Amino acid sequence: MNLVRPATLADLPVIHRLQNVPYRDLVFAHPLPPLQEFLSEGEERIKTMKQVDYIFEQDAVPMGFIEYQTEQESTSIWGKWLSTLVYVCGVLAFDDLKFSKLVWHVRASNKPMLRTCEKMKFRRTGEKNFANITGGLAFVAFGKLTYFEITAAEFNTNRGWMKDLALPVEIRFRDPS
Repeated sequence: MNLVRPATLADLPVIHRLQNVPYRDLVFAHPLPPLQEFLSEGEERIKTMKQVDYIFEQDAVPMGFIEYQTEQESTSIWGKWLSTLVYVCGVLAFDDLKFSKLVWHVRASNKPMLRTCEKMKFRRTGEKNFANITGGLAFVAFGKLTYFEITAAEFNTNRGWMKDLALPVEIRFRDPS
């Protein structure tokens, strides 16, 4: 069974572990912090609602996640089954979080995500070159980000065929309390 559910603070180590792989640097523009830093920063963002996370599980095994930055109405996803994650990402953004739009920042080196954004008919809204160099040159990233956007109305127009591209999945919303 495929399930996407709200993440808890206890899921933060799992989210860190899922993306603690070398090819992550081809997907995201910023480095993955060490675990303790990731946990403390993530806990603060979650408690202040600046970040909302969901876990994608297949047969109760975490396979990916969706992370929303609520102030920018932007998202990052990680895991297999991109079409499924993108579809669920839209459902959660517009039906659960009540976003007016959803913004993606996609690295030029992330070819699967670029193809998925095109397939899902997201609008390109711009590009930007970036350089991210951390202290001591521990992490160096240069590249180009392409910005994509979809509004709630656009998503709802395309929802049916986007769902057809996704795996069957149960989606659980946040507890409103």
